[in-house]
Amino acid sequence: MSSHTRRGKDSEVHGIFQKIAGYYDRMNFVMTLGRHEKWCREVAVLVAPPGGGKLLDLATGTGAIALEAARRYPAATVTGLDFSEEMLRRAKAKPGAAAVRWQHADAACLPFEDESFDGITEGYLLRNVEDLDRALSEQRRVLKSGGRLVILETCPPSGPVKPVVQWGDACHRSAAGTGRGARPHVLCLSRIQHAGLHVAAAHRRGAARARFRGHRVA
Repeated sequence: MSSHTRRGKDSEVHGIFQKIAGYYDRMNFVMTLGRHEKWCREVAVLVAPPGGGKLLDLATGTGAIALEAARRYPAATVTGLDFSEEMLRRAKAKPGAAAVRWQHADAACLPFEDESFDGITEGYLLRNVEDLDRALSEQRRVLKSGGRLVILETCPPSGPVKPVVQWGDACHRSAAGTGRGARPHVLCLSRIQHAGLHVAAAHRRGAARARFRGHRVA
């Protein structure tokens, strides 16, 4: 989706991520209490593509998951997709970036044929996408039957670190200019299932992480 066809909230969010790209990694570090990179490595481990398979990392941002997947699965074709040109520019400057195919596109309108990928990963997409059902429907469309989807997402925090995580989330929403914070774990789970994706495992761990692992059913 080009800047000429974006409308309303999509255009606003795009502009915001263009602006925050320079400190996006630091923001994720704060919001996850320093565990962002570890969580991204876990996502890459869980997607486990077949030899020579094709992986798609949505909302790739500065490429943390895509780069880890490319390092871990050198025989796989890894595509990192984001709608922010500035995010992609920074991802392409990182060590190992040549091993990833970087794609500028919108997660709600994926420029791929049906059943193109053996695995899909994403980090923090669901909290930022405007049309959750459409984005999930597109993921189902481009995922092969039996292909694996691994989602890393933030969720409303609990426990003694709740004030710290809420502060980080408030900083994110302030920078992003949006009042929408993390979507509840149960809501995300419901919408994933509604899209026709079988949820094999759903975990909420630590202060504010939800992880979903599932696959497309025929």
